[in-house]
Amino acid sequence: MVKNADFVFIFNNLQNQWFDIF
Repeated sequence: MVKNADFVFIFNNLQNQWFDIF
């Protein structure tokens, strides 16, 4: 299972990618 810290880290990376795309 993914730890909460890992999930937040991945989620933040996805947000950064979305901001770069849009």
